[in-house]
Parts: sequence; structure tokens; C-alpha cells
Amino acid sequence: MIFPVHRLLQTVKPISFSSFTAKVHIEDNYTHFELKFKFTLGTGSSGFNPATDNISLQVGTFSTIIPAGSFKQDDKNYEFKGVINGVHIEASIKSLGSNTSKLKVEAEHANLTGTANPVPVQITIGNNSGTATVNTKIDVDHDHDTDHNSNHDNNSGHHDSK
Repeated sequence: MIFPVHRLLQTVKPISFSSFTAKVHIEDNYTHFELKFKFTLGTGSSGFNPATDNISLQVGTFSTIIPAGSFKQDDKNYEFKGVINGVHIEASIKSLGSNTSKLKVEAEHANLTGTANPVPVQITIGNNSGTATVNTKIDVDHDHDTDHNSNHDNNSGHHDSK
């Protein structure tokens, strides 16, 4: 008699950041964004290592994963410059001490079509995660042949959100 083999899958629930703020600026007809994300690790976090952990990010309708091993360490900072799925990404993570860090991401040739205020932002680094909803400045380039995105031109400015 053959018995079925059952494998136990362990699901690791991300640990929420204890505090975080996000600022986003979207421009160039929804193809370029700059994200600044400051966070403090939550209780129970074992930390993170950008050199060995995936970094998943979502800004509005755009999402991507910067694979583990992509960041290079320079003193206390981690830097990534590269192309993922045709999107040029520059990212840096800087430790501010006391389990607090700052992540900055600039992306060109991203597809943020359909993104409107407030903009959802989600960051996961290793098993640490945070989500924010941010009112942002969206600068639409009106020189393109179509002006169908003009209803999204919102100059409400940056707003930190938790």
C-alpha cells in the first residue's frame, strides 16, 4: 500500500515596521517615480540584509522585486543600480541607527498608468514589511500626443502617512 506524502508548508508572516513614512513623486506621464521610505523595524524582527534579502516594492500600479544579492554594500549604505523588466532602477538603503533605515528608489520607464491619489506604497525587505497610503505630487507631461491622464494631475504635495 502506498501512502500519500504530505508536506508541511511553513508560511512566514512578515513583521510589520513599527513606524514608517513614505513620500512619492510621480512624473513624466506616469513613467518615472521617486520614493523615499523611512522605517523602523518592528518587535520580533531579526533585522534584514539587503545583500541577501529580496526587496519587494509597490508604488501605485507598479510593482517589482529587487532580487537578493543585487545590492552592494558601501560602508553603512547599500546601493543598487540596474534594469529589471525594462525599468531602470536606482535604490539605496541607509541605516540611521536604532533599527531605523531610509530607502530611496528612483525608477525610469516604469508603468504607473492608472495610479491616482492617494497612492498605495508597500515595501517588504526580507521578513519585514510596511504599507502606506500617500497623497503625492503627480506631474503629467502635457507635451505628449494624448492628454488622457490630465485628470490625475494632482499637485497636493507630499504627505507622510502611516
